Amino acid sequence: RLDLAREFRDAPLGPHSAELQKLLAVMRWHPLEGKPILVCTQSGREWRLGRNPGKRGEPIAFEGEPFDNMGTALWELFRARWKAGTGQTLEI
Repeated sequence: RLDLAREFRDAPLGPHSAELQKLLAVMRWHPLEGKPILVCTQSGREWRLGRNPGKRGEPIAFEGEPFDNMGTALWELFRARWKAGTGQTLEI
């Protein structure tokens, strides 16, 4: 459903349609270990993609460079979860 991916890309902070909300809920259901996550590393100024270690207290493995825009960071998280769920890179 590339239409839902486009909807998210165009408005990562919402509002989201009912169908997109359902897709986001499914993306959030994946097991914790290895799940792509977004971490705010500087309050309201910097976000980083990482992988959930699956156990409380374990360090997060960060990936790539930090983001200074929350919308861009959310889009990259969406793309990472899309790939984790489908095995395919989202290219739109």
